Amino acid sequence: MARWSADGRFGVVAGGNGFMIQVLDGRSGRCVHTIDVHQNSVYNLVCHAVNPRIIISGGYDGKLALIDLISGSVISCTAVTHTHTYSEGLYSYLSC
Repeated sequence: MARWSADGRFGVVAGGNGFMIQVLDGRSGRCVHTIDVHQNSVYNLVCHAVNPRIIISGGYDGKLALIDLISGSVISCTAVTHTHTYSEGLYSYLSC
């Protein structure tokens, strides 16, 4: 799975490297960050529509992670105990 940040500066990839999320430089394609936050496959990546440095990942481990693409840091991570699959509604769910 791959997504672009809102400004096209970063590409974000998950699924081809275990449970890691890779942040790629949009121009060179070089990996600038590898983020290890999930203990199972990532099923969705949602880029913030306005803030190009923010993305949320959802994993089959029941975690939602709010990630800063510039620093490569996990801003927040929460376990979701619901059985619902969140996709485009992640931001309203987390009140971001």
